[in-house]
Amino acid sequence: GTTGLFVDATGQVGIGTTAPKVVTHIQKSDSTGIRNMLLLENSQQINNTSGVAMLFQSEGSGTNDMAKAGIAFQGDGSGWGRGSLSFLTDNTGDYSNATIADVRLTITAAGNVGIGTTGPSKKLQVIGDVRIGADGEEAATRTISTGGDLVIHANDTGTDGAYSVLALKSGPSGGGGVIYFTTNEVEKMRLQSSGGLSLGNSYVGTDAGAGNMIISGNVGIGTTSPSTLLHGDY
Repeated sequence: GTTGLFVDATGQVGIGTTAPKVVTHIQKSDSTGIRNMLLLENSQQINNTSGVAMLFQSEGSGTNDMAKAGIAFQGDGSGWGRGSLSFLTDNTGDYSNATIADVRLTITAAGNVGIGTTGPSKKLQVIGDVRIGADGEEAATRTISTGGDLVIHANDTGTDGAYSVLALKSGPSGGGGVIYFTTNEVEKMRLQSSGGLSLGNSYVGTDAGAGNMIISGNVGIGTTSPSTLLHGDY
């Protein structure tokens, strides 16, 4: 007849199979497409923020809890069972379990993904540092947040300033910002919030004032080798 629940001599459990390959093995034959094999349900009433979670524990601890990771689904209060799926990790060195307070990544009912936030408003929203690239040729954008900075690196050696090519930094209390241009960890040009542009090692930190530009060094017009402050070659 149809196989229901089976436990083999080693304690492995089979549901729908008498030959479980792992501790719990669920099997069902269905050629029509993806089959729902497992359902975790919290039977509380609709329009609430309750949910369900599954925890993971990598080492034994006797009678103490120590499940440091998990996946949780929590209702968002909008009804019809809608909510967010969250991935949890607990980095504390104790016997506590991961909880909904340990969310690292969230996927909302609308499909938005949040890292460092449980309420992403865009398709991908990251609060914190992001690094993109292959080993040895890394690019990074740093601190994407309200009142924060955006720094783009090329060939990063591990420090925030290493080989950064563009930095947009906010002013005090999120006020007027400044754009920095650096090469090989040395700032070469700066655009102030006033609109002033300063170029060159000597004046790069000086605000030229709205609509003004100051240059440290010689300026060439029609020449790539200016020998005076203003050198024209026509």
